[in-house]
Amino acid sequence: MPRDQFEERQHEKTRLDIMTAIGHDLLEEIQQAVANVTGIAFVTVDYKGDVLTETTHFCNYCKAVRDNPTSLLLCKLSDASGAIIAATNKEVSIYICPCGLLEIAIPIIVDGHYLGGFIGGQILCDDVPDTIVRLSKNMIPGGQNLIEHDVSTSKPEDLADIKRYSYSEVLSIAKLVEFIINQLTNHEIVSNRNKQKNLKRIGTLELKLRDIESKLYSLQTELVRYKRYVDIVRNCKLLDVIDSLSILENAPTTEAAILEYTHTLALQHDSWIEATIKEECSRIGTMVNLLNYREDCHTTWNANVDEALWHCMVPAYGIWQYVQQIIENAHQDGHNEISIMLHTEIQGNQVSIFLENDRIALDSDELKLLQDVLQKNTPVIHEDISEQGLSLLSKSILELQQMFVTQYSVSIHVECHHKSYGGMQVKLSYPLE
Repeated sequence: MPRDQFEERQHEKTRLDIMTAIGHDLLEEIQQAVANVTGIAFVTVDYKGDVLTETTHFCNYCKAVRDNPTSLLLCKLSDASGAIIAATNKEVSIYICPCGLLEIAIPIIVDGHYLGGFIGGQILCDDVPDTIVRLSKNMIPGGQNLIEHDVSTSKPEDLADIKRYSYSEVLSIAKLVEFIINQLTNHEIVSNRNKQKNLKRIGTLELKLRDIESKLYSLQTELVRYKRYVDIVRNCKLLDVIDSLSILENAPTTEAAILEYTHTLALQHDSWIEATIKEECSRIGTMVNLLNYREDCHTTWNANVDEALWHCMVPAYGIWQYVQQIIENAHQDGHNEISIMLHTEIQGNQVSIFLENDRIALDSDELKLLQDVLQKNTPVIHEDISEQGLSLLSKSILELQQMFVTQYSVSIHVECHHKSYGGMQVKLSYPLE
């Protein structure tokens, strides 16, 4: 492609648009107002010469001339010629059309760019200077064969609705309209630029807000972990006392439960930021063993993990807190038993963790709402969860997703599905690094 054509195309892409700058409705309002005050016919064209607005105050004489297709072509060429002269000189162009009426082409220029123009006229003027150009019907092929249209030979009644102005009055009208249009155009351009700047500023602030919300969520998570660590230390001291009492009182079941709980606390102490899948599953198994000392609900826990993934890191207590919530829901709903299973799959560089249970599931409406929130993949403020009508089980799934995003800055995809025989499946998919 030649360089000049390439530059022209680039210029087309960045060219200011008169319709964007001012707007169709406002253009027609201005055009109508000026036409009403002056009685002069007006139409607005873009930089290519294409008509943008409805014509206003066209006289009967010009309407009759334009009824002939060939004469109409001559009139359009006359308008285009005036617009081209105005665009070239970047100033008001005054000329006489082939029929002898005075015409005005007022360019609309912003930042040195010609956007289009106001084409007005159909004026009778008795003192037009000799320097004003009169366009000829010979402008078009075969123009010499056209019927001669000239206002000087027309009947007075045919020109009754045409305004008559002196040349100085025409100049004043042209300057006034030029001033109004250019002032308005520049105002609209500045307004649009300020709007774009403000929108860009708002976008930047929104990004900063998201970043702050994400950092706030991370700090809240860290605070919870620190509090958990303090609780671990406190509980270990208390359990040491209770364990001693259980031995003295010969209570083997109580002692076994205390040892399980102590083991849970020890695992928490080892790593409370991140853990391998193997460590996370071990913690869940210890928790399940401890909770099974309750007689009202028995939990079966199975973990089927590919050996290649045993040492894959996950956020500590992310999966754990979800499993705990499932067991708590089963207990609250009065289930005597529940089966929970974790298994994994690897496809290329993508790892998937499946969490399934055979009793607990979200209702269809909440499941749909949860999927909508998960797809946004943005930090969830705890106060927003209750406002959205999400349960603690949904909250545990959202926290699981957010812990992966916060801990590893990876894009994690979470899906939730009802199982045909009861219960629910949660699938976590993320890139394996």
